Amino acid sequence: DHSPSFAHGSVYVSLLSMATAYSTLAARGRYCKPIAITSITNGAGGHFPVESASCHRVLSTGVADAATYVRKGVLGGSGTASPPSSAAMRIGPA
Repeated sequence: DHSPSFAHGSVYVSLLSMATAYSTLAARGRYCKPIAITSITNGAGGHFPVESASCHRVLSTGVADAATYVRKGVLGGSGTASPPSSAAMRIGPA
């Protein structure tokens, strides 16, 4: 019986929040607030200020690296969340 809510919790988490969490691990513990606009330029070529991503460390590199290592075991190789073999993904006659 698969029960994803057991592993992920029962509280709704947005896709953006999950992507931000995974990107923090990928950045070895540095969190950057997601921003949609990186620059604004007017017709004359002038630039307007935009909000910064305010990147800062929220996890030590050791903790972030350990979490990434654990995820690799689950999502790759022989973990239950690992993708099926390429043979299983073929569609149509062999």
